[in-house]
Amino acid sequence: MDDIDRPDRGAVAAGCLSFLFAMLPEQRTETYQQTMVSGCDRRLRPGSDGLNVYGAAVHPRAAIPLSSCTCSSPSERAFTAGKRVFEQLRCTTDRSVTVPNVLTRVRDTIRRCLELPPDTEIALTPSGTDVELLALALIAGTDDREIVNIIVGPHEVGSGTLRAASACHYDTRLPRGCEAVIGEPVNAAFASRVTIERVDVRDQRGRILAAAEVDIAVTEMVAAAVARGAQVVLH
Repeated sequence: MDDIDRPDRGAVAAGCLSFLFAMLPEQRTETYQQTMVSGCDRRLRPGSDGLNVYGAAVHPRAAIPLSSCTCSSPSERAFTAGKRVFEQLRCTTDRSVTVPNVLTRVRDTIRRCLELPPDTEIALTPSGTDVELLALALIAGTDDREIVNIIVGPHEVGSGTLRAASACHYDTRLPRGCEAVIGEPVNAAFASRVTIERVDVRDQRGRILAAAEVDIAVTEMVAAAVARGAQVVLH
């Protein structure tokens, strides 16, 4: 079985590389490892020791991997699969055909592994934090009502999640390479429509709250938002 068609981060690496090649100029001189940290924010940028803020490298290394919702050094299989796609994209004579084909294979792999219906639409983003902005953008396009974004477990998610969920920049570097100011709106009119509500899943002593207690809090917030005519995003 082809590495990119297996349920491994190699498929994700292929998707990221495809986006980068779709956005960047035709003449490329970057190495594979340099390209892998392009199109990202500061979190993935390696420091002088070759590691990013998560303690992960761009290449495989002997370290205990972190959970799937954060960052780890790539496995040997993922690194090799990504490098093969890198060479494929670098050498292609028609990126307008090659890039969509690779992305289609990535999405098909995800649908198959998760047993999703074939018509399920899949969006690939630079990070989970960026998905917050995508979810807001999707619901914001339907009308101009207030958007109440309910974040369950705000202390259990990434440090940039609340800013992104507010339609604000969470890092000084944007995926496309431009600079931004942390906390400033991605779009002022868009951000002005967003209200953040938080639901903690722990008490003041750090103990996990009962699921029923969390459900009640969420239900009350959703009901209050709907009653005043707002749209609701539940995270």
